[in-house]
Amino acid sequence: MFEEYAARRVAGRLDAEHTRLLAEDVTRLRRAAAEDDIGAFRDADMSFHRHVCEAARNAALIRLWRMIESSLWDLHVLGDPRYAGGWGAMAEHHAELLDVLRSGDPDAAGPMFADHAAGETARYLSDGSGPATGPGR
Repeated sequence: MFEEYAARRVAGRLDAEHTRLLAEDVTRLRRAAAEDDIGAFRDADMSFHRHVCEAARNAALIRLWRMIESSLWDLHVLGDPRYAGGWGAMAEHHAELLDVLRSGDPDAAGPMFADHAAGETARYLSDGSGPATGPGR
């Protein structure tokens, strides 16, 4: 739920610094996918979502993310090693998430981030390689 809120709040209001940070996260996701490095993929994935929360400029949201971040690692929710889809496709999906934030349309960004967080990314993966559920938040 907080991912959808953050995306709605950030869509169209993404500053240059967070745009740069998120673009770097996408680059790291792509590199990790190409190198089949699940640890690096998970680090970049965590960083991407942390940066979205920070870009929302909501202190409560940032505190909430910080509280649950370690639990997400422990639960293997981020970058689930059992995910059967293509990691490259998931990296590209994060590029699409960044694009929707840049688009300025909170009604597109919110549901896309909510679906991503719920692991329902297949409809968004441009190459169709993702299963009905993926490595959500």
